[in-house]
Amino acid sequence: MEFDPRIFVAPIVCVVVGLVWIFWAVGRHYLRRRAFAKLAKDLGLDYLKKPPVEVSPEEDRLVRRGFGTGLAFNNFMTGLYEGFAVEISDQIQSQMLSSQSTMSHTVIELTRYGMRTPEFILQPESKLSWSSHLVEGSSGMKFGDDLTFSMHNYLRGPSTQEIMALFAEDVRGLLRGNETLWIQGTGNSYRFYECGYIVPVRSIPAMLERVLKMTRIFCATYPPKAPPSGSAKN
Repeated sequence: MEFDPRIFVAPIVCVVVGLVWIFWAVGRHYLRRRAFAKLAKDLGLDYLKKPPVEVSPEEDRLVRRGFGTGLAFNNFMTGLYEGFAVEISDQIQSQMLSSQSTMSHTVIELTRYGMRTPEFILQPESKLSWSSHLVEGSSGMKFGDDLTFSMHNYLRGPSTQEIMALFAEDVRGLLRGNETLWIQGTGNSYRFYECGYIVPVRSIPAMLERVLKMTRIFCATYPPKAPPSGSAKN
């Protein structure tokens, strides 16, 4: 029986492709960690491989509603920036009850001493938002004088009047034609992300400036509680 060396070609190709993919994945994560750490330094923030406190799945009710039960962080930077406590992180969420299905996004969360926010979530109208319509059994809040905003954004939460007051005309102007940005009010912070998208590190500063602008307007509507007299808290 004549030996055919071609029978080894397919396994060898599979091994080579697998090794290339592993080196590519490891290298990509390493380069992002380096870029994340450098950006943190440039912004005057601290870079951490993991958040300083473990986050349980039950803590963030809105961020997990309909999306998953697990949460992991790949990168994390935190500190004070322009008067706000800032957290920027790459978050990986397991979907529903399956740890095999995940969704990753870069999240910017802003808060400050005494901040109070209505609990809400805003997401762009999309196939994903239509599934939320079905789960929530609601078409979301509508602004009769701003049909363009209402058509492009799905906004929901328990306190309709407070939430609609928060999304005044100047905020809606910043979100007109919104196709990617999700916003959450958690009760004491505002969280911004593009669902299922890891933002390139070079684009994070521009995103940070955009969401800072919105947060300042939010704080004008719901001012943070003033710190006690003589306190230096931010």
